[in-house]
Amino acid sequence: MHSPVRLPDHIRTLLLDLDGTLLDLAFDTHFWLEVVPASYGARRGMSAERALREEIAPRLRDAEGTLNWYSLDYWSRMLEMDLSALKVEHDTRIAWLPGAREFLARQRSSGRRLVLATTCVVGSLIPALPSSVAIATTRAPPASRRCIPAG
Repeated sequence: MHSPVRLPDHIRTLLLDLDGTLLDLAFDTHFWLEVVPASYGARRGMSAERALREEIAPRLRDAEGTLNWYSLDYWSRMLEMDLSALKVEHDTRIAWLPGAREFLARQRSSGRRLVLATTCVVGSLIPALPSSVAIATTRAPPASRRCIPAG
């Protein structure tokens, strides 16, 4: 087991990302490579594998390196699917990385200001975060969209 990260006392604010920093990327991989292709394919009479290979993967490649890559609204339009609703159906699989919650608790107890900067559509229900964590977003999305686990 790793020893906890110890930050110098002069650092008063932490700016953190969610995906891959605090949250396990396994959910994103599962969602985009399994859930979305299965749902897309079922609506169009094709297998998930074919949907991914012929329809979804080429669009993902085209958007790579652009802001659209991170936009759930963009992908909902492109794929003609309600991806927000689909994410909510599967959001129980979203998980913290080992030690992330403890790290946030230690930083909060040390008096540091915690800010999350993310491209993720956060929503207004974030029960798993300490109340002292600020969330930097570019807009206020509907409450039905969640990026972090409730537990």
